[in-house]
Amino acid sequence: MPSHSFPVMTPLGKLRLFVTELDGKPFEVFAIIGRAGSDVTAFTEAIGRLISLALRCGVPVKLIAEQLRGIGGSRSAGFGPARVLSVPDAIGKVLFEHYVRNGRGNGTGDSNDETVHGDMAHTGEAASQASDFFLHHDAGPGVLEAAELCPECQNAALFNGEGCRKCHACGYSEC
Repeated sequence: MPSHSFPVMTPLGKLRLFVTELDGKPFEVFAIIGRAGSDVTAFTEAIGRLISLALRCGVPVKLIAEQLRGIGGSRSAGFGPARVLSVPDAIGKVLFEHYVRNGRGNGTGDSNDETVHGDMAHTGEAASQASDFFLHHDAGPGVLEAAELCPECQNAALFNGEGCRKCHACGYSEC
């Protein structure tokens, strides 16, 4: 099945979003961020699974994107139109830019574009041009790549280090 890969910088680190198409329509979404076993990774995987279920049930991608876009958290990544408010916001922006705004399906995935078959890592030229508007491919200074949600303050500032987990926002620690 053809698939498109979208790397996106979010406030929680680099998101890798894979959208698989069936008959030119988005069929499955895989969202990966952080390290295996983290809460952020689990929440992000759950979002991908629910989007996949909605797509298989016939929910237009435009409606899914509209529900996700604009969801914000305590921090953001980027500036202006490239600003990403959260992981769900990043996913909604990718779906909107690739499938709604660029006419790749007018929100339903009905594509008149040439279908490209390949592995899960294909990034087409049109997808690349569309996503460059708001995607950042390099983690800049201050981006928290492996942060988890702190159980005390609920910020994504919990890091593993020296055998302990410490929140850089409130000082909470687990050893």
